[in-house]
Amino acid sequence: GKLLPEHSIPRYNRENVIAALDRAQVIAIQMPAHHSEVECAADLVASLKTGKRTLVILRNLGEIDEFVQNFRKRHLILVISKEAGFTEEPKSWEIGNKQTVEGIEERIRLSPIILTDRNFLLQSRFFELLRDPDRKYYFNIVLADGAEQLFEPLNHYMQSFAEQSIFIGDANRVIFPLKSQEARNAGLGVSTLEKLIKFDAFFESKEYAVFSEHFPHLPDQITEALRR
Repeated sequence: GKLLPEHSIPRYNRENVIAALDRAQVIAIQMPAHHSEVECAADLVASLKTGKRTLVILRNLGEIDEFVQNFRKRHLILVISKEAGFTEEPKSWEIGNKQTVEGIEERIRLSPIILTDRNFLLQSRFFELLRDPDRKYYFNIVLADGAEQLFEPLNHYMQSFAEQSIFIGDANRVIFPLKSQEARNAGLGVSTLEKLIKFDAFFESKEYAVFSEHFPHLPDQITEALRR
């Protein structure tokens, strides 16, 4: 890469992010608090090229529900957020309690988009056990929101599941610091998103791409009130 004359982050739009996947291994998207990261995630996943096997990691079950509601092609989705106790009357994106192990394996194999939440990812080794003999990584893309909360070790753990990564978050949002002073001294108390947004945007690189959703203009009556 090369050093840029100033801190430069292109404005976010879906088409540019999809195009960046042709070259970049990691994409960071700065999403201010008044925008929905889940809507952004659903929009991007819906725009991926056919055949891309994608793992979407959201903060919690509520965000999984929001993603599903924002995603039109729900027959492509499989939600995996628990290992047992499945529903008796599953929707098209759910695993049913009456499905056999073989049936569940088939659902996983045929589902191009798998949704999970961060808690299940960390408590279960399920995704570590997924294997495809013809591929180094089981997934083509891993996408995670709330990425300002993903410190380096967790960030690299998520990246280990796929060839490419997309992280969405707000690098300016205040988060709880690491308790370990030793870990902070080693540079592990900063998220990959924050590094990319605040520092690496001074460089042009083929390995990563950075985008930012801007704040909309305030209504005229509000800006007039602020000037008084």
